[in-house]
Amino acid sequence: MRKQKQHNEHQSASAYFQEHGYHEEFPPLAEGQANKRKMMIDLGPEQKAENIVSSKPEDLPISNYGSQPDDSSPSTPLKNKGMPPACAISSQSSQSDCNHGAGTKKFNSSGGWPNIEPFDICLSRRRHYIEQNVEMTRGGVLRPGMVLLKYYLSIREQIKIVRTCQELGKGPGGFYQPGYNDGAKLRLHMMCLGLNWNPQTRKYEKVRSVDSCEPPGIPNEFILLVQRALSEAHSLIMEDSEVSNVEDILPAMSPDICIVNFYKTSGRLGLHKDRDESKDSLKKALPVVSFSIGDSADFLYGDNRDVEKAEKVLLESGDVLIFGGDSRHIFHGVSSIIPKSAPWALRDNTMLRPGRLNLTFRQY
Repeated sequence: MRKQKQHNEHQSASAYFQEHGYHEEFPPLAEGQANKRKMMIDLGPEQKAENIVSSKPEDLPISNYGSQPDDSSPSTPLKNKGMPPACAISSQSSQSDCNHGAGTKKFNSSGGWPNIEPFDICLSRRRHYIEQNVEMTRGGVLRPGMVLLKYYLSIREQIKIVRTCQELGKGPGGFYQPGYNDGAKLRLHMMCLGLNWNPQTRKYEKVRSVDSCEPPGIPNEFILLVQRALSEAHSLIMEDSEVSNVEDILPAMSPDICIVNFYKTSGRLGLHKDRDESKDSLKKALPVVSFSIGDSADFLYGDNRDVEKAEKVLLESGDVLIFGGDSRHIFHGVSSIIPKSAPWALRDNTMLRPGRLNLTFRQY
């Protein structure tokens, strides 16, 4: 059954989404569109998508349609009366300064304390979208030790992840734009959980050097999702190849680090290796587990640091990419973000900014 669900290339998109609990978020596609799904075109906050309004439930305006309860699942609806929209969540610890004891010194180029402005990954105003079809991609075992789980995280799980990251990201140790001593800035906002990764020194640290904030811990629900995804990846590897011990191909791991990056639509990340974990972790080739949420991204990977020779795969919202074992030390990066490609139900229930939220879990 799992093999049929993961690998049946002739399965229609509507049947796939229905099978995975996406009944409400993805209406059935018309005949001949089996390999396509819906993509949103941004009409801006002031315009109205009048041409998509009708009296049929499946043709409701997007701002309303994504808010309807999901009767196909016994779990709680996407919008609970007692839960405010993600952007209404306020953090009691949203101040940008951290108290780590009297006499603690902070350093910046001017000799003073840097003022890290809180970054909110969600918008405060709702935007309107119309639909456009985009090609789907398939997942599975991409190469030894590398597995792509397509649409693995449900819309409801993605919403919870966005809300959690938003709340953590506005507090101490939350999102900031990392840079280097020469003034150059990375084209993303970053937040670390568990341990802080310093892009300047390429080392992990218990306290973030730019503001002396301790990184938040990894929420337990994130750890459970990682463990579940690794178990699914092991099952796919066993179906794809005859092995006596699947962990010889993809080792198990318990994440104690998570780097959360938010890429705006202009965000990029050059080809690189993740090689700053402990010697023991790297020697065992413990995997990196990556969650993609929001707009889609063109992900490059290969054995050499050569963009022209790199393989490319489209990572969409809800995808989980895992690479360990023989694939642990591959070069990888993000060449582009596909604007307005996030599921509208995710946007409608979180008002996530245009861009891509990426969580990468590792074991130090």
